[in-house]
Amino acid sequence: MEAVVVPEGLAAMPPGPALAAALGAIELDRVPHDRMLEVLAAQHRQLNHEQARMVATLAEVGRCETIPAPGLVARLSRPGRYAAEETRAALYWTRNAADSEHDFAESVVHAMPVVFAAWWSGDLDRPRVRVFDRYLTGLAPELIARICAVAVPVAPRRTTGQLARGRYRSRGEFLDPPLPDPTATPTEPEEQHDRIRYDDGAILRRPPPEPTQERAPPPPTDPFEPPPF
Repeated sequence: MEAVVVPEGLAAMPPGPALAAALGAIELDRVPHDRMLEVLAAQHRQLNHEQARMVATLAEVGRCETIPAPGLVARLSRPGRYAAEETRAALYWTRNAADSEHDFAESVVHAMPVVFAAWWSGDLDRPRVRVFDRYLTGLAPELIARICAVAVPVAPRRTTGQLARGRYRSRGEFLDPPLPDPTATPTEPEEQHDRIRYDDGAILRRPPPEPTQERAPPPPTDPFEPPPF
């Protein structure tokens, strides 16, 4: 089978209409073996961009006026009450899916602009963005900005598990967990039920139970003493 010509500079092409057109013209079953990973990376970058655009569209739907005049561009300062219901009706989603996606879009687009910009440019994918949304939602805007300024540039080279196990300090410093010493002898065995493992690889250790205070034994009673009633 004759190999197809892969456009030069595909690896450096930013996501958008030009990259979509270039990828659409490639016959995948005729791509040379040595160029297949380059095509895969470009397709992944374009997919990230399209998913970010979908989330941006949901965020705009969430802030549209409920009953605007035809042809009028009107936006609310906060998400509308029935925006998720409109999306649910338009896309035949479940209520939970519509509510979840609208909350996710509002959080990433408006509360984490640095994360969204990296997603839009194709550097981050949806699973990594989900990690940021999970651990940063609800924090103060200043803290989110400090953490994102340090964590987002390195996020494309980290797995979701590495991001989830990262350590965030109040000044916005991103630290990796130290690697365990394979030669160290554990002082006490670890109980599996003391740990919670999430799907993204994060492990949360339950705090040790608080010591309970033993009650003093009741004073001895005379078996021949009549009951107090």
